[in-house]
Amino acid sequence: MIKSPLLHTFKLNQIDSFLVKNGWSCDSVIEGIVNIYHHLSFTDEEIVVPLTENIKGYDQLVSTIIENLQRIYNSRLEKVINGINGLTEDMVKIRLVHEDVKNGTIQLDDGVKMINGARELMSSAANSVIQKRRLYLGKMHSQASEYVNHLRLGQTEVGSYIINIYSEIRENVVPELFESTPFDRKVTKQVIESIRTTQEVIKEYSINNRIEVFQEAVPNGISANLLKSLIDLSGTSKQRDIQMDIGIINSIQYSDEIFNFYIESNEIKSIEIGYNYLIEKNELDGIELSGFVFKLSRDEDEEAGVINIATTYQDKTRKVRVYLNEQQYEIAITAHRDQKSVIIKGDLSIETRKAVMTNVQSILIL
Repeated sequence: MIKSPLLHTFKLNQIDSFLVKNGWSCDSVIEGIVNIYHHLSFTDEEIVVPLTENIKGYDQLVSTIIENLQRIYNSRLEKVINGINGLTEDMVKIRLVHEDVKNGTIQLDDGVKMINGARELMSSAANSVIQKRRLYLGKMHSQASEYVNHLRLGQTEVGSYIINIYSEIRENVVPELFESTPFDRKVTKQVIESIRTTQEVIKEYSINNRIEVFQEAVPNGISANLLKSLIDLSGTSKQRDIQMDIGIINSIQYSDEIFNFYIESNEIKSIEIGYNYLIEKNELDGIELSGFVFKLSRDEDEEAGVINIATTYQDKTRKVRVYLNEQQYEIAITAHRDQKSVIIKGDLSIETRKAVMTNVQSILIL
């Protein structure tokens, strides 16, 4: 029998609703006592649901229901009960790896830095979903702030220092036209994309020593804020490895998607270099450029793309590399095909030999 307070977080009618929603049919009733459910895909199974909490052996019956659902769907206890409660929660698990945290404790100041780093990680991802930037300053966007405020922190686990961050997947708090993916789920996916990109950038920087790779990765969700969160997570002395397990938790009928990342302490130095580069970078916000598209580039199976335009800025002829989303890229294709110039507004970064525009707000054909 399951001994968990979670068994008392739902009502009997929620079990009935959950079963019906997942294809179970109540085809037998013992009047006043139980409903008996069967499923076409699980012909040898039946779920017996009591009609009242006053029935003898109630706790045992409910425990049996949950155990059977766990077995049938090969699912965790928390996932089954969240399903009955109508909840879906994504999870970000952060584990620090070092000799000094093996017993499940951490030096106080580093514990504070870890919590702050975890919050900054989620904040930067939420901001990135709304608008890709190299650096987020000042007040958070209201939707990003609301998201961070609804996150919950789980307990650390025995054997190392681990924190779990839970994000309930809700219907969009701010309705978005033609958008079905909840904002909460978008942020989870952005955390995955941002950490994956960070690992790729660290590797490329170690091979080519090109500091510009950090700026070039901004359209994929890298920001100074994200990099700072990883620096904080590694500790005051930057001696700890960081392991992340990020779970996109689906409904009980589908398998969860778990993404695993590992950042070694010796990689934090490169992350620091990227962080300092992004916060010191000469970038101009909201700049308008006009010119002709002379090159189009989009990876296979990608929706977003990159273009190069020939333009004039501050009385100098420049070739600017511009990162566009799917809709913006289609406009650029049309302009290139028709040999017409475009006017683009975004954030411009200028260096000695190159110029890059990110965070494009608009592109129009002239």
